[in-house]
Amino acid sequence: MKKLLAFLFLTAIISWMVIPCSGAEQPSDNEVPQDSMLTVIGWFCKHDTVVYQIENSKWKFKDGDTTKTAGLSTQVMVTVTDSTETGYKMSYTILDMQCDSVFSKDAAAIQEKIVSWLGNRMIGTTINFETDEYGRIVKYDNLNKLKKQAKNTFKAAIKELKKQSWMKTFDELGIDFEEYTKNVNTDLLIQSYTKDLEHLFVCHGGSYALGELFENEDATEDQYASTQYTSAQIDDEGYYNISAGVRTIIPISDVKALVAALIEMAKDPAVKENFEENFDSEVNIEECAKESNFSISYLPNGWPFDVREQEYTEAGNNGEEKFTHIYLVAYSFNNY
Repeated sequence: MKKLLAFLFLTAIISWMVIPCSGAEQPSDNEVPQDSMLTVIGWFCKHDTVVYQIENSKWKFKDGDTTKTAGLSTQVMVTVTDSTETGYKMSYTILDMQCDSVFSKDAAAIQEKIVSWLGNRMIGTTINFETDEYGRIVKYDNLNKLKKQAKNTFKAAIKELKKQSWMKTFDELGIDFEEYTKNVNTDLLIQSYTKDLEHLFVCHGGSYALGELFENEDATEDQYASTQYTSAQIDDEGYYNISAGVRTIIPISDVKALVAALIEMAKDPAVKENFEENFDSEVNIEECAKESNFSISYLPNGWPFDVREQEYTEAGNNGEEKFTHIYLVAYSFNNY
């Protein structure tokens, strides 16, 4: 019961998600002089090619100890296939994918292994997309085809997945693998690829006030207490950075209500009967925190060279972090 309660507790906190860069409100043109604004523009050229390394990892913190629960390393290539007056056509190709050999009985880590297993069979897959003149993504050209490919790959991989030694973890968690696979949405596999891609272009076309801004908001009936920040900086050589973040305080009563909703889905009546007593004795804190940070640095021509996203949950001495780091490893520009 304690292990199940801990798992549901973390699941409840993680469900509060924040996307700070794309969601951060920016001052209007009337509020800030134009020479105090930084606009992200992609000065791309046909045949521009960049290679990025993407490191995705998950960590758990408990009583001062840090444990890595999942890790995924992917290398991708982005190429400008055409340049027009209204925008660019590009391709995003998966070159390599490696999953860390991290053993964990955490259900999220198992899901990461499944995504990696399927992803390895999609190395070489290319996503074609288009942007506007600023470099902002406006269209995907072949997602439907890739979704069908993912479904076929998933069906073919099920038999192989059952042979893996780590599959016994499902039994230890009391999860029926056959039922689990029926609920897997293979569209999410494609979305995991496009999420990293969209990180690279999320701020293109946006205007951001130069300098730093911090803002505190008190809790109300409609929102939690939070601290937010935004930052836009540019150096003398034209390299620039945009950062944003928010830390939200969540009352333990709200977490308890969400855990209670999850408990309602449990099949074991004893779990429901003992929920109130176990929650109050095991979770003796008054509030939790959810923190989300995003930072992206650009070359003068508008190509990003370093992207970092962190999502962190904290409950007393326990916590969990999801971290994504995308960095440039090779490039070729202006090759007409």
